[in-house]
Amino acid sequence: IVGVDVDGNTYIVVLLTEVSLYEAMNKLTGLKIPFTQAINLDGGPSTGIYKNWNGENFWHEGYNKVPSIIRFKKKSHVPAAEPVRP
Repeated sequence: IVGVDVDGNTYIVVLLTEVSLYEAMNKLTGLKIPFTQAINLDGGPSTGIYKNWNGENFWHEGYNKVPSIIRFKKKSHVPAAEPVRP
């Protein structure tokens, strides 16, 4: 799960066990972080990952090929997101 809080901080939340979307929501709200946005990235055989952190590289391309990616890049300043109202 990728979430953004009221201050514009980005979180990557990894659940190490299989859960339903409802259970994932309960775990996320149980963190007591004031999220304004969150998106579930379900994993599965098409999930790949590339990491370059402090000069250390890691690459796993996944088992199925897909024509899209989500990329995270650190920015020097990101304004806080507006809270999402139901």
